[in-house]
Amino acid sequence: MPPLDQRPLHRRSTAILTRRETCAALLAMAGSSTAALAQGDSLAQIAARKGIRFGSMVNARHLDDPALKPIIERECAIIVPENEMKWRFVQSSKGNLDFQPADRIAAFASEGRMAMRGHTAVWYNGVPKWAAAEMEASRSFKPALDYLQAVMAHYRGRILEWDVVNEAIDPRSGRPDGLRDSVLLRTGGPGHIAECFHAAKAADDKAKLFYNDFGIEYHWPDVLARRTALLRLIESLKKGGAPVEGIGIQAHLKVGNNFVESSWRNYLKELAGFGLPISITELDVDDTRLPADPEQRDAAVSDHLRRFLDVTLDEPAIKTLLTWGLSDRYFWVTSFFPRPDKLPSRGLPYDLDMRPKSMRAILAQALQSARSRS
Repeated sequence: MPPLDQRPLHRRSTAILTRRETCAALLAMAGSSTAALAQGDSLAQIAARKGIRFGSMVNARHLDDPALKPIIERECAIIVPENEMKWRFVQSSKGNLDFQPADRIAAFASEGRMAMRGHTAVWYNGVPKWAAAEMEASRSFKPALDYLQAVMAHYRGRILEWDVVNEAIDPRSGRPDGLRDSVLLRTGGPGHIAECFHAAKAADDKAKLFYNDFGIEYHWPDVLARRTALLRLIESLKKGGAPVEGIGIQAHLKVGNNFVESSWRNYLKELAGFGLPISITELDVDDTRLPADPEQRDAAVSDHLRRFLDVTLDEPAIKTLLTWGLSDRYFWVTSFFPRPDKLPSRGLPYDLDMRPKSMRAILAQALQSARSRS
């Protein structure tokens, strides 16, 4: 689940589509989506032709939904558990590791010949209460390393990409290195991130080891500070010999935020300059600023996503793209950041009734237009 501290990074824009433009765009995109489905082209197939893996987040309960499960099977070449591998869900009490929900997702991936991402071994917001208290009292980082080693060893050889460390930067903490003030930093020190990557390599030397973070897609001072902090962190890890092998960009987008194509393009080139693969790991679009009309919302969401993907997929270092879910029926934003009108948010490719929306068409078009990866 995305962190609750993304909210301060959102700012308002006044861009509005006319109703005529909205409806025309929606009809055109919905038509192309229907055509793609009729032709048998899944998003995974379209992406694969360009050397890209497309997939989605999956929660174990999604597998009990007879309408959603076949969509996941059809559209995805890679999946990632939502919460089922996070420490506070696996080990809510000391000594009791429950991998059953995550095992179910892993079995589903294996049966469907889908690759899998591991998410996430070390995350400040995933530390169980009992562990946080123990770590603070003993000033020891060992419980976090113990969990990392346990979860990665359990899935050894079955994970393509692992989010080893998640969301360790936060310039608002006021540190020169831009690291987040958390129980992890207080007990492990600034070297704890490198320590995690070394431990991860020992636990599973087959998986690609990723650092994953949010809040770098837009253009204003708070976000630019996060971009700088991320660059410094990756540079420091590489210079220190830590086996960081990939960079994850969550890409929780929001209509109305200040997206500047040239700024984003240049920043992606900076990240790609480290010579590491980049994955878009949690893509979705928040529509809470938009009016109630579903057609106008869908068109605005699709246009915002199109602008983002046109630049993002032009960067050849990006070879994996996952949405944070496929259907609005389970969209996290509806619960965590409810719209003022209490209507369900519409920020995923399929609606509440599992019908493809214009967002799905935009994904298909963007993947089709992407340059081929080597």
